Amino acid sequence: MADDDTLTLPTPEEIAALDEISGEPDHEHSVDNVGMKCKVKDLYEGPMTKWGDITWVEVYPENVKKVNIEDRERYALVVKYKNSNEEDDPLRIHEITVQSPLLKSFLQAVIKDDPSLSLKSAVLEEPFKDIFHHWTELKEAASEYHDEESIRHIQLLFDLLNKTINKAYDHYKDLTSKSLITFDYLWTLFKPGDILFEPGDSRPRMYRLLKTKHKTMPLIMGKVLREFKLKYLGIDTDGEKFGFQTIKVTIDDFKGIKKITDLHVYPERFMENRSHIRDQISARGRKFYSLGGIHYMLYQGTVSEDVDGRVVVDAKGYYQYTSASIRLTSLPQDDSQGSDVETTSKNGLTEEQLLICSPTVNGYSLTRKKWVQLDVSEVTDIDWNPDAFANLLLPKQYKELILAFVKTRLAQLDGFDDFVKGKGQGVIMLLAGSPGLGKTFTAESVAEEVHAPLYSVTATELGSGVYSLETSLTEALNLAARWKAVLLLDEADGFLGQRKIHETERNRSVAVFLRTLEYYKGILFMTTNQAITVDAAFGSRIDLKVNYPPLTQALQKGIWRNFIKRFPENAAFTEADLDTFTQRDINGRDIRNAVKLSSILAKSRNEALTPGHVREILKVVYDDLWETVEGEVAKEAPRSTGLQFWKHFLTNRAGRTPL
Repeated sequence: MADDDTLTLPTPEEIAALDEISGEPDHEHSVDNVGMKCKVKDLYEGPMTKWGDITWVEVYPENVKKVNIEDRERYALVVKYKNSNEEDDPLRIHEITVQSPLLKSFLQAVIKDDPSLSLKSAVLEEPFKDIFHHWTELKEAASEYHDEESIRHIQLLFDLLNKTINKAYDHYKDLTSKSLITFDYLWTLFKPGDILFEPGDSRPRMYRLLKTKHKTMPLIMGKVLREFKLKYLGIDTDGEKFGFQTIKVTIDDFKGIKKITDLHVYPERFMENRSHIRDQISARGRKFYSLGGIHYMLYQGTVSEDVDGRVVVDAKGYYQYTSASIRLTSLPQDDSQGSDVETTSKNGLTEEQLLICSPTVNGYSLTRKKWVQLDVSEVTDIDWNPDAFANLLLPKQYKELILAFVKTRLAQLDGFDDFVKGKGQGVIMLLAGSPGLGKTFTAESVAEEVHAPLYSVTATELGSGVYSLETSLTEALNLAARWKAVLLLDEADGFLGQRKIHETERNRSVAVFLRTLEYYKGILFMTTNQAITVDAAFGSRIDLKVNYPPLTQALQKGIWRNFIKRFPENAAFTEADLDTFTQRDINGRDIRNAVKLSSILAKSRNEALTPGHVREILKVVYDDLWETVEGEVAKEAPRSTGLQFWKHFLTNRAGRTPL
């Protein structure tokens, strides 16, 4: 130890001499001694291979001069140069390290979206995109400085980059003045914070740009793969909140020049019909924002598949019950990268944020019974049928009671609870009777009257296994309660019948069904086509049971009248005509089909619907059909399949002589 208490380490040469004196055997290449030699092995960058890989050598490069680190830290800027392979300018600036606190403060004040400028040694890399995109603002900001030392540092940076920036700007102006661009100069088009436009096939969209990056990857035989990557923001919702969604895309390398509008995404300032398209996209953004949460709507369009009919817009349910996921970041209160807060729309988003909203919403198709994506532009309000409930042919007291149950439950005004909190809050009604008597129409018309979704499932769709049943039923009940929907469980016979000791699997399914229903808080209609003895446990849970007797002649006439008046282009139908139609004992579904087929027949003849068309259909279906069909099998076929035959008959007459 020296007098000044400092530790003096031996030099590498002294250590080597000690190793030689020790005479110890060389175990350098022994597997057991890997990494045990207490020395540093220095390797230096050597020549590139023909595949573009770097080789590393042990010899210190003769053409490299060591840098004095302490001396380097005193400079405001440290510049690294690379060979440019250009005769008039053999070196180009590759990287600038900004060490001046005065310069870093100046740059941070103008270039707010580059966090690297706050580091101890901020690095500006070729091609100096941030400087290029803010060149005008930087010069304007510099003109407001009066501190001589700051001005000297700022001018130092300007003098260094002036030639590089001006050269890039000249190329940029020359190309963009003709709406053209090359791959090498794509970066000049895209400034962080810009609004980008993506024409798309059918749904144009806008985004806000975050950043860009040129990426080069070496391939075999000295070739390289070049890509231009963009990261930008759109606004979407997960059903609970609106937020930014980050999207990444790549523009592949291309040769020569290209029209800017041929890129699949480009800055909106190059759009054709810019003002008109912005207005359309902004209006769509307002509609998107208005569809946040749960909404019962009408839809006719395509995103991932064709959907036609009523839907429930429900992004939360979509992400809960499908494998899809979404990641959002919060929208700032003061979106400094977007429009000023004063431009905030009445919807709670800024005008700029409305432009970058998603063109699609997620929801459930009640007709296709599946989760789907929906085009915002194709989502419309429902045109309710005010006559649906009036056309329901049930005794008045039944109609009033059913409607009262439903309205009260939907409004959550009853407040009734079982002795155990959460139990017994739902309304369960059983509709029993033969097919075609109006059971399903009861649920449909009630839902239409109260403007609620009708969510229909069958016992078959719930599955047969206990686990499948519980999962499917829980999902159906949760969704119906969440949507404030009228839930219709068709063909519930398998759950309602009296349980028997030997039917172990069915008994387990019924037990699951009963337990799950116990905590349901919504409205449930169950239908059965069979005259069954309802299990006692079910009977205690049913709030109202409606038995549908066979249709009387008067009820049949009412059904005929209701369906016929749905076709305004028809001749007058008299009571005598309706009396003739009701001579056949047919149910409501058959009456609907007969009127439908009669209208098809009239339309094929370019005529208004008349009683004659109906009589002709009834005659063919119920009287003469089997006499006109050859073959013993046809003669023996039951008459109840007549309507199905007639549908098939009309469907397959395409291209033949009109009826």
